Formats: sequence, C-alpha cells, structure tokens
Amino acid sequence: MNKNFLDVKDAEEQHYQIINNIIQNCILHSYVFISFQNEETTQGQQSRSQNLQIETQMGRTFFFREGEEYYYAGQLMNNQPIGIWMINIGQHFYNKYLVSTIFLDFQTSGRAIIIEEGQITLNYLQLIKILEKKQQSPQYQIKADQKKRENLALIKLRNRMLGCQIYNCKEYNDQYVIWKNLELINFYHPNGSQLICFGQYCKGIKNGKFFIQFRNNSDSGFQTIGGGDYNKNGRKNGKWICVVKNFLKQNQVIFEGEYRNGIKNSQWNIKTRENTDQQWQTIGGGIYDEEGRQIGDWIEQYDQLIFTEFQWNILYKNSKQKSELDLYFLESNGYFKQIQNYIYDDYQFSENKWLNQNLELILNQKIFFAGSFNQGKRVGEWKILTQDTVIGGGLFDFNGLKQGKWIEIRDNFYGKILIKQIGEYQNGRKIGKWYIQWVEILTKNNKIIGGGNYDENGVKQGIWEDLILDFSEQNQIIYKGSYKDGIRIGQWIIQSTKDLSKLKIMGGGQYDEKGLKVGIWREPCQNYKKNCEIYQSGQYQIGRKIGYWQFQLKKKIVHRKNKDDKFQDLGGGNYDEYGQKSDVWTEISQYFREDCQILFEGNYQKDKKIGLWNIKYRYSEGKDFEIIGGGNFDENGIKCGLWKDVNENFSDSRQVLEIVLYQLGRKHGKHKIEYRKIHGSQFIQICEGQFNFKGQKDGVWNELHYQFRDFCQVIKKGQYQDGIKQGKWDITFREFYDQEFVKIGGGKYDNGIKVGNWIDIDQQFCRSRQIIQKAEYIKGLRIGNCEILYRNHKTNEFQQIGHGKYDTFGNKDGQWQEPHQNFWEYFQLYQFGQYKNGIKQGLWQISKDVQCQNEDHIIAGGIYDDQGKKNKKWIDLSWNCLLSSYTLEEGEYCKEKRIGEWILKLQVYDETKLIGSCIYNKNGLKDGYCVDLDIDFFFNKCAYNSTYQNGRKNNDSKEFSAR
Repeated sequence: MNKNFLDVKDAEEQHYQIINNIIQNCILHSYVFISFQNEETTQGQQSRSQNLQIETQMGRTFFFREGEEYYYAGQLMNNQPIGIWMINIGQHFYNKYLVSTIFLDFQTSGRAIIIEEGQITLNYLQLIKILEKKQQSPQYQIKADQKKRENLALIKLRNRMLGCQIYNCKEYNDQYVIWKNLELINFYHPNGSQLICFGQYCKGIKNGKFFIQFRNNSDSGFQTIGGGDYNKNGRKNGKWICVVKNFLKQNQVIFEGEYRNGIKNSQWNIKTRENTDQQWQTIGGGIYDEEGRQIGDWIEQYDQLIFTEFQWNILYKNSKQKSELDLYFLESNGYFKQIQNYIYDDYQFSENKWLNQNLELILNQKIFFAGSFNQGKRVGEWKILTQDTVIGGGLFDFNGLKQGKWIEIRDNFYGKILIKQIGEYQNGRKIGKWYIQWVEILTKNNKIIGGGNYDENGVKQGIWEDLILDFSEQNQIIYKGSYKDGIRIGQWIIQSTKDLSKLKIMGGGQYDEKGLKVGIWREPCQNYKKNCEIYQSGQYQIGRKIGYWQFQLKKKIVHRKNKDDKFQDLGGGNYDEYGQKSDVWTEISQYFREDCQILFEGNYQKDKKIGLWNIKYRYSEGKDFEIIGGGNFDENGIKCGLWKDVNENFSDSRQVLEIVLYQLGRKHGKHKIEYRKIHGSQFIQICEGQFNFKGQKDGVWNELHYQFRDFCQVIKKGQYQDGIKQGKWDITFREFYDQEFVKIGGGKYDNGIKVGNWIDIDQQFCRSRQIIQKAEYIKGLRIGNCEILYRNHKTNEFQQIGHGKYDTFGNKDGQWQEPHQNFWEYFQLYQFGQYKNGIKQGLWQISKDVQCQNEDHIIAGGIYDDQGKKNKKWIDLSWNCLLSSYTLEEGEYCKEKRIGEWILKLQVYDETKLIGSCIYNKNGLKDGYCVDLDIDFFFNKCAYNSTYQNGRKNNDSKEFSAR
C-alpha cells in the first residue's frame, strides 16, 4: 500500500487546510467527529504537544488529554484524505510512554470509518521517535549510510525493551525488511516479560516450525511453552499454542487449538498457570467455524488493559479481518510493529478484547466474559464474572451492538480494587447518566467516585468527574469540570484522596472552547503517588506548555518548619513558544519515589538533551542532593562518550552506578559497576565486563545478581560470547560491605541455557536466609532429585534442610520437604507434603524440626484439594517474630476461603494463650465480632476488639493487652 507521509515542513496554511478537510469530511457524514486541537507547523519542527479527541457514533470514544503529542500518516488526493490514515497520539505516564493509534478509512464518498484502534506502550525517552517515517517519505529523506540506519534501529528497539514490557525476539526488522540476528540475553526484561519467539524465514515469509519460549528471570533457562507450524504461504497450519499478548511472569495465559491455512478452526482452549512449577489449567475457550468466526457459547478473558500491555481491537466487516489491514499495520508502524506482529500475530484479531490476567491484581481472582456468538458476533446476554460471582455484563443485539443497562469494568485497574462503569447503551452508544464506581475486591464494598452524562450521540456533555488514566490505590486522582460536545471547557479542578472518604483540591486550570489547556495550571506529575506527592505548575498557551514550569514535592510533616511549609522545590525549566524544552532544566527521574530520589540536570535544545547532564541523588527529604554521575548527549540527544549512569534498579538499598562508554547510543568497550552502602560515602568498583562493537556483552564478566541489595550482595562471574552466556558461571556472596566475595554456587550454560549440575540460590536468599538448591538441569529444566541446603551467618558450611524431586516437565512432584516462606535465621520453619504436577496436594504440615518427625514440633498445617486450594480444617501460622513467639489461627476453609469462627492464639515457648476469635461469612470476609492484632504486636502485645460488616471494619475498635 502506497502512503505519502505528511511532511512536517509543509506551510502552515496548507497544513490547516488539510486538517480542516479531514474534520469537515468526518462531521459532514456524521460518522466520526474529530477535533485536532491546534498543531502549528514551522520549519524544522519535528514534534508537537497537542490534545486530540475523537467521538464516534459507533459507541467508541477516544479522549486523550494532559498535553499529548501526535503524528499522522496517509495519502492525499487534491488535498483530500483518501484511503487509510493512521493517527498516533502519545502521552507520558509514570515510567511509560503510551501511544494510542487510530486508523481511519476515508472512502470515496468522503465517509470516515474507524477500522482499527489500539494502544502501545513505548519507551519513555524515544531516542529516534519518527526516524522510520522520515526515511520512508520521499519528501523528507535522511542521508545516512546503511550501518547508521541499522545502529539507530537497534538503539530504538533496545530502548523500547528497556523502558517497558515490549517483548523480545531473536530477530528484528532493519527498515528494509532484512531480518538480522539479534541476541536476546543482553536485554533486560522488566516485570518478568521474558518471552521470545524464533523460527525460519524463506524469502521473507515464515516457514516451518516456530517456537515460543519463556523464562522467569535472567538466571533461569528458557522453556518452550508454545509454537506451531507455518505452511509454504506463511500461514499458520495445524496445532498451535499461542500466548496472550501481555504474557508476564505473573500473567501466564496461553491459547491452544488448530489453524487451517491461517484461520482458527474448531475448539480453542484458554489455559493459565500461576507459575512455572504448575501445569496449565483450562479456564475458558470456545469454537470457531470454518471461516474463523466464533460461534456458540464462549468463556473469554474480559476486556482489560493496563499500561504494561499491548492491545489491538479491529472492527470487522462480515466478522472477518480485511487482509490489507494487517499489511497496513505492519507497514505503518516500523520495525517495532514487526516485532509485535512477529510474536503476537498469534491472535485472530476479532471483535473481542482480552483480559489482563495479572494474578496479583485481584487476589488470584480471574475475570471472564461469558456468552454466545452468532457468526462471529456477540449476541444475547454476556456476563462479566470472577470464579465466584457475576460482577457485570449486559445485552448484545443481533447486530452485536450493546443495548440497555450495562456494568463494565474500567480499562485499567490496579491492586485490590476494580473500577466499574454503570450506565445505558443504545445501539452501541453510551447514553444518559453513567456512574464510575470504586469496588474493593476483598470486601465487595463500593462507592460512586465519578461519572456524568452522554447525549443521544454518545458524546459527553455537562459536569463530569473523570478518573486519571492510571487511577489506582496509590494514585487516587479525579478531574472535575464541564464538557461541551465531548470537549473539556472552562475551569477544571484536580482532586485527590487517600481513602475516598474526603476529596481535597490539589490543582487544576482552564480549558478553552476547543478543549485546549490555557493559563496557569497545577497538576500531578507522571510519578505522583500518595506517599510521594509531586506536582508541576506553569502556563499553557493553546494547549502547549510555555515559559517556566516548576516541580514541587509535598513534604512529610516531620520535615516541615511550620504549617505553611508544605512543599519543596525540586527543579524545573523552560518551554519555548512551540512547547519544546529549552535551556537549563532540572528534571525528576521517571523512577523518582520515596526510596529513589533522583534528579537530572542539564541543557535542552529544541526538546533534545545536549551537552553535559548531571545525575543527583539524596537519601531522604532531610538530606541535600549530591552529584553521583552523569555524561554527555550529542546534538541528536543520544548518549555519547563516557557515562556514569545509575543502575536501572537504583534505590536506597541498591546504590549502584554503571560506568560505560557510549557510541551512537550503544554501550561499547569496558564496563564497570560501582556500589556503596552508605549515603555520602565513596562508590567502590565491584563488577566489570566488556561490550563488543555490536553492543553485546562479550568475554569474562562479573555482574550483579538480579536480587542484589545491601542485605543480599550476590555477584555472578562467567563468560559471554556475543551476548550469550557460555560455559562455567560462579555465584558469589558476601554478608558485609568490607568482606570478600565467596563462591556459594554456580553451574554451566550451553548457548544461554542451563545444563548439568547447578547450585542455585533461593528466590528469597539474603543474609538471614542463606538457602541454596542443588539440582540437575536438562535443556534449561530442573529434572530429578533436588537438595535444599542452609547455613547461618556464623558458619561456613551448608547443611541439608530439605529435598524433593522434579518430573520430566520441571514440575515439583512427589514428597517434598522445604523451608517455609517465613524461614529465617531466628525462625527456622519447615513444611512438608506432596506435590502433583507442581501443585500442593493432600496434607501439608509446618514443623520447627528439620527432621519433621517429632509431632510435638508440628505447629500448623492442613489439607489442600486437588486444585491446590486450602480446604477443611487448618491451623495457619499468622504473625511471627522469633521461634519462641508466634501466633496461630485455627478454623475451617472452603475452597481457599475462611468460613465460620477462627480462633487466634499466642504461643510463647511451650505456653499457649487464647487471644480471641474472628467470624468469617460464606464469602470469606470478616463479619461481626473480631480480634485484630496491632502491627507491632510482638513488641507491644496490643490487640483490638473490632466489629466488621461484610469485610469492612467499623470505627469502634477497643484496644486491650494480650500479655
């Protein structure tokens, strides 16, 4: 498909004429309403800050706020848009850069139809944000040799991986659809998204077997978890196992079924597991007909999206994807889209979206969407449900459009809450009053926290209370103000709360009649959290930041000199008339938080960092910032020369710097790692290695273990070959800062995969929990017998404290004895029982005796059912301090939920004392009289008599002593 990208150097008059034509076409045909809100184009400008809002009569609403930036691409004929246009809208968030993309199909009649929309999380820095578009544009060619293009492409890919959950693969597209080999080992995958896909290409077409592999962390081997075959036409064929797009360590979901010449057919199952030690369990699925349309009853993952994910939703014609859409998607998004599609075309993109199955998100409750399909369209009643109850849903008509009252789950939610949206649909459009409801997952208690009215066209009107896009328990921010025809106008206030009981005004400002921010604004920064409240304030002009903007941190009460001394200046800088950063800036790190207070100080020129930049850090609010590192940026805003950089996991307990040489933004040559324990002291080198000319680790390396902290000083030493671990690797450890590192484990790698006998450290390894495991690896999987050993800090010898066996799939199986999760030097507890396919089964007991033979030393335990859930009578170990002092809770479980009365006891040496009890209802929630322990119970022995109603505590607790 031929596409001419609009040259940003075009004259302002022509630019506005084109934009106006787009708007007029959309409004004239009453199909899509678009408001492009003030983009000025001048010579040499390459990026802009805008606001964009799109309202459709198909019930879809796109509203992007807080000063986004966008670019667009499409073909013009006589200054009229024709064919498919792409619009990308970018916005900065905490530790992320979100790009929302809309594809519009301008037909010959002038009608604009939204054919596709999606969201992509990109690297926050975007080193070469629009390079691929300039290279493809005949109007805007960049003169660069092939090597430079490849280097820039690699830099962009690397930084997108380093900055967010962009999934890695062994190949990438280098601008000209020439596939290169890209080693994965030297990439860091945050939050457990260590997923790769590889296979063979023949003349640019996938052919033969493709594999999908996953690993828990950089120290474990990759396991094959999916894949299948491509036929000679590059289409999937036969049995396939595909992965969910947002597959993470804590979100392991796969799809299993059959393709026929690229089309899904027959039964497809959705499966999940909580960790790599467990077998896959079927949680949903349904049937596809011969044309790849979903039919009959289905249980799917519910529409869910958080910013660590990538998602596309394509509107279908006759329930099937237009073939050119996938091609356009590939062509219009550069090599990044190739990476995504390469791994994640494992979907048949249908109308349904998919749930983020983050198990920590909702206390191990998964959310499903259950209902029926007719010829690929959802029809009739669809329910949104957890494993326990229906939490939402509504009706689809025979055309697959939502009708009547609906309860939906908001696109993003975090922690132990979810956000519901409650209101009415008419022909797929939201109408009338809609409410936004906060629901506590645990207690089921709820509260209306926002909402407003939609008109008959599904457009927002009047007073609204909107939640911030990444609303969460730690980020409870609400915007309140007026809409007119879907556009924010007039005064808007920004409110915050810590418990929803009381809203306080924290900022706000004015929107003009076009929905653009104007005048003085005060708003939360991207990394605002309730325990680290950071604000930015300054002036907007027609939606663009101008002049001086200031960052402020709300002080903790202990650091305030008086009642008016609430805020501390952290820095800031100037925006020029085009909304671009210029001159001297002091910026807040995107990772800035209570235990990682880092600033960057240097110069901007036309929104690019140039020259020397310093890195500053302080240990707490009461300390001064000190310069701990820095380096230079070249005229293109790319790191160059020698840098002293903060480690990506830098924190108060991990004060680590990396000294490295950059060439064209890529690490090169000798690399040093320095560490210190005490704020203000000197950094001391503890690791080193070498990068080759490709930016890959090569030769002998000492590097930090991913668990490295003040109390867990672990280093690995071994050999890299072109970025891949090879041969013998040692694991070394020291307890204190002034000691030498001593070998405690290690093993061998074969092409980055663990093989042979290994000694691994425990996942909770630290100074007071020095536990290691001896096991054999075959192709990256632990197989056969496993020994678990421990030593305290006063001895050098490890002694066996546990044992077990792994089956041929690497799952725990049979009788196991292992340290309890609360095991540490002064509270050595052991648990023993049976595993089956990695799942605990039958009786499990907790003992103080390493031999686990003396019944007098068994202090807790109970029964697991065949699904690994607690059932029937149990004694739970709740609070503990030392082996001589701990608390126990005794009662009954029903499918992992506590029911009835639970007795709370205090054990001190051999003496048992009854403290009280709690009553749980059938939903596993405290209900009625209950005794709660103080958070410092083992120091003050304080407890409280409380009353609960359906999990929520009343405000009449009475303190008593349990001594």
